[in-house]
Amino acid sequence: MHRQAVLFPDVVFRFAATDEKTIALTFDDGPDPITPQLLDILADETVPATFYVLGSNVNQFPDIARRIVADGHEIANHSWSHADFIGLTDEEILKNELLPTSQITFDVTGVYPKTMRPPYGNLRDETIPFLDEEGWKIIGWSVDTADWDRTRNSPEEIISRALNDRHPGAIVLMHSGYVMQNTVLALPEIIRGLKAEGYRFARVSELLGL
Repeated sequence: MHRQAVLFPDVVFRFAATDEKTIALTFDDGPDPITPQLLDILADETVPATFYVLGSNVNQFPDIARRIVADGHEIANHSWSHADFIGLTDEEILKNELLPTSQITFDVTGVYPKTMRPPYGNLRDETIPFLDEEGWKIIGWSVDTADWDRTRNSPEEIISRALNDRHPGAIVLMHSGYVMQNTVLALPEIIRGLKAEGYRFARVSELLGL
């Protein structure tokens, strides 16, 4: 998404252009049974975050979706089914993936997301003006903890990538999910390490001024 953020700077965002030590933690794919563990840590550390949720999971775990919002976090759209948007038409992306997810999120939480993160970060260039016309903002990331990569996602590796690659205005990619126990183990040390460097935490829309 780096190239697309350059081509479409008012629609696609990977970080905030700032010198202030502000950073956004993001979690894809929930809500699910791992999400409450992440929410507990964020509450203990008094840190806000942004959750890019799947509509199918909001449907399955509405109480956890409600807690995301009740705890003061931002809830945003990560599609209904985690389909690769490259293989879908613009209309399919909108009608089958984005709109149903925001609608069920609204029905469950009272929040209707208009920011989205495409699964895998995949989006055709020509889809971006289409989504812009429909009022969407597209959010990528500038720090990938690779917590999704089972070949290199020990807690120590996740922590190292988050702290080594951090920068002012960063958007940090992490995940919620059944196999993300290492993310749960890494998260407290990531937060404490960033706090020790003087970082404050923001929701993505706050970080980007959306």
